[in-house]
Amino acid sequence: MEQTRNRKWPSLIFFTGAGIVFAVGIYYIVLSAGNPAYGSAPLAHVNPAEGNVVSMAGDRVMLVSGEEAVFKNSRIVYRGIEDDQLCFDLFILQLDPHYSYLHKIPVGDAKSGFRLGDQDFELLTARKSKVKLKLVN
Repeated sequence: MEQTRNRKWPSLIFFTGAGIVFAVGIYYIVLSAGNPAYGSAPLAHVNPAEGNVVSMAGDRVMLVSGEEAVFKNSRIVYRGIEDDQLCFDLFILQLDPHYSYLHKIPVGDAKSGFRLGDQDFELLTARKSKVKLKLVN
């Protein structure tokens, strides 16, 4: 009788641990599904050849948060400011037009210039809802 009880403990501990790991995994999957900080949703409904061709005033450009703009061979989506960093999604149209590469650029560094895709930019002003950039050739 005692031998049967001793054999139950390892299986009980194993199945309890596996159940806890499974429950925590499901919790994080459900939690991350609605939180955009865990990743970006694929833009499969967008035709890569289309997009907003940005109207520029001279060499200045304004990007609104969440809207796309096409520059040369890339599509850029401004995502706002997080932790004093500008967040952009970069789609390289010739490589994979449906996959975004997240770029986080510190605001201080962006003022001196940065490159996204085939285009160089300098930051003029930045807000959470929009960013104004200067095109650098």
